[in-house]
Amino acid sequence: RAGAEGGMLWRSALATLVLLCLGAGVVRTSEAASTSATYRSLCAAQLAPDGWDDEEDGPFAPPEDWKPSPRCPAQLTDASWREKCALHFAPPGWDEEEDGSFEPEVATLPTCVILFVPHLLDTGKSGRMEILGTLLSAALREPKEFVYYWSEIGAQPALEGELRLGALPQLALYSPRKEVGAVMPHAFTERNIESFLLNAALRNVGATPVRTHVLESPAAWDFTEAQAETCDDESYDHIELEGDI
Repeated sequence: RAGAEGGMLWRSALATLVLLCLGAGVVRTSEAASTSATYRSLCAAQLAPDGWDDEEDGPFAPPEDWKPSPRCPAQLTDASWREKCALHFAPPGWDEEEDGSFEPEVATLPTCVILFVPHLLDTGKSGRMEILGTLLSAALREPKEFVYYWSEIGAQPALEGELRLGALPQLALYSPRKEVGAVMPHAFTERNIESFLLNAALRNVGATPVRTHVLESPAAWDFTEAQAETCDDESYDHIELEGDI
């Protein structure tokens, strides 16, 4: 009898564990859908919903007078970097002998937040929007106004090397005034992002020097899926084979 009772207890515990895991999966899926929807509504409302068919649903029209939220992360390029973050950098082609010493037009420089995301082939469009939406959801609750960017891993090798990135997605801060950066040491969750940004606002974040002044300018993401390269059209007729095949 004791053995039977022990077996029943074991099966009950196992069933509870399974239910907890299933529940966690449902919550995780719900959170992912929520962050993705937040990103779509605030940063990509010009896109037709997934599954939209122009023949059946008619031409898609974005909401009138829609503008992206200022907290939406912009894709990191040399131009976007200089426009809102690295305001202290002289414009390309600036010559101090001819143009004089460059002085930024603003008195204070912003703190910039950069989210490094996996390659689109690894996440797909929906996965990338979920990642960007996670940052956006945390940014919307942040009282301090940072400048937000995102960059696909490998697109900014010099900057990535100086920041010493870890597992992706990876969040980093950059101070143009001090020319230092700091990487979030914890898992990529809304709560950890909020804590990281709060500590940044309180100047309680360890930093490493960042001397990169020129960034790459990757092609803009058009919100479509990545296309894997194939060799279907490759011809091998010019290769001569030797020996028995």
